Amino acid sequence: MQRGKQSILINLGISRDPVFGPVIIFGVGGYTVDVIADRRVMLPPLNLSLARQLICQSRAWQVLQENSHRPHSDLEQLCEVLLSLSQMAVELPHLQAVEINPLMINKQGVLAVDVSVSLGEPAPLAISPYPKHLREEVSLKGGRTVEIRPIRGEDEPNHLMFYNSLSAESIRLRYFYNRGVPDHLELANWTQIDYDREMAFIATAWKADGSGWETLGVVRAVTDADNVRAEFSVVIRDELQGKDWAVF
Repeated sequence: MQRGKQSILINLGISRDPVFGPVIIFGVGGYTVDVIADRRVMLPPLNLSLARQLICQSRAWQVLQENSHRPHSDLEQLCEVLLSLSQMAVELPHLQAVEINPLMINKQGVLAVDVSVSLGEPAPLAISPYPKHLREEVSLKGGRTVEIRPIRGEDEPNHLMFYNSLSAESIRLRYFYNRGVPDHLELANWTQIDYDREMAFIATAWKADGSGWETLGVVRAVTDADNVRAEFSVVIRDELQGKDWAVF
């Protein structure tokens, strides 16, 4: 614990809600955990965007910003820990509770000082995990390699770029009215979806200049509350419309 003198103490783990099942907990840790009562919760599974959101809503993030010399690096490390906890909640249904308190974070990295774990009867997740088994890589007739996969929260920046690439006519045909640029809340609703209630597949490929991935098209199906009817839509980048998308 001597190492903890220059560390920021975090409390995080997994708990169970009687209605929603497993939940991820994050907040200030150490001996002040019950005094400050900084506990933020979120339903697993988490993605990188949700993990950042959970951290940035807590008082612990304010402490990190005020005392850390590299808060953004610390943020990324804490996100990795939260993603690991989320994966445990998904893959270990008998895991009833996990408490890491304190998790010390400083310029040397992160260190879990005290961990407690308890097991119980399996509990289902309130939100379905990312269906990574539906990912598929195809080659277009022109030879370009494209990955077709379910959308995820990390696609929000690329999804905004994709939307901005569409013409006013394409937007009108997709949404049936002319509309402005979507804000963060709308983009979050489009990318952070409940895979039990809706599905959105994106076609994504590496940019020609090698600077990263870009979204080429989106196909989406959203069911009603009774799972009887669904709304179905397809939209493709304007410069790719009318092209031969045959794969081999």
